[in-house]
Amino acid sequence: MKKYLSLFLKGLCMGSVEVIPSISSSTIALLTGIYTDLLQTIHAFDKEAWSLFKTRKWKLLWLHLRGHFLLPVGVGIILSLLTTVRLISYLLVRYPIEVWSFFGGLSLVAVVSIYRKITTHTWRTICYSLLGLLASSLIIATDVIITSHTPEVIFLSGILAACAMILPGISGSFLLLILGQYTYLLHALQDLAWGVLSLFATGAVIGLFLASKLVLQLFRNHADTMMALVAGFMTGSLYHIWPWKHASSAFSHDAAVAYASRTTNILPHQFQWIYQQDPHIWQAILCCAFGCTSVMLLTQWGLKKQHHF
Repeated sequence: MKKYLSLFLKGLCMGSVEVIPSISSSTIALLTGIYTDLLQTIHAFDKEAWSLFKTRKWKLLWLHLRGHFLLPVGVGIILSLLTTVRLISYLLVRYPIEVWSFFGGLSLVAVVSIYRKITTHTWRTICYSLLGLLASSLIIATDVIITSHTPEVIFLSGILAACAMILPGISGSFLLLILGQYTYLLHALQDLAWGVLSLFATGAVIGLFLASKLVLQLFRNHADTMMALVAGFMTGSLYHIWPWKHASSAFSHDAAVAYASRTTNILPHQFQWIYQQDPHIWQAILCCAFGCTSVMLLTQWGLKKQHHF
């Protein structure tokens, strides 16, 4: 029972962070020691699983799909998505500096934790880390905002977001924000627009299957290289999470537009001068510290049952 509760809580954490364009749910899975299990479970939905389903061999199907792992983690993720989306949307509008400071703290310590998982630091890992940093910077600088929300775009967004989500360091929500679909899908989740959600989910399932096998093999055979790439990408993403930004829509009621990629990072005193508002420096520091502490606790929690690639 204690094991199932632990997996359920990890699923809750994964679902919570996936709503926000910062640290990814797969990063949480990696830090808490269930990332390999997650990839193996996704990959278990294969022809053999379909054969067991058709022949109604439920017990064997449960074992094949690692149901003891999939059920608590899956329930935790789904429950977290349904219950936290409204809260996070509200907090982003009312307390954007504090919220982004908290997620900045999460991401900052997560980067350090990922770097510490590299067993051997070589010029190869350094180069891949710089490559990840460059890729993240290019994505942020690209500013590819898509205003269309056609079924084709939503379906493709699901595929791309799932591929990003399965790789630690790349937030699916962050990619949706870059593509201009974050707000639309956030509202769809709030309103339970099943047509839009089912189309996005179908694309996401396809994306998961496309990426899971490749990522699993890469982490098994090139663990240090992948860790360096992920850490570099996450380092570049820290720019996007900076809480004080300058934009014409910086404090609109659209939480995603408020922190779109077109905004420019500014210092707290510049924020105060431009917007004539308190920059909430001490609140930001406290929230950042809370985020840092949260990741440290998650990492310590994961170390107890850490799986090696």
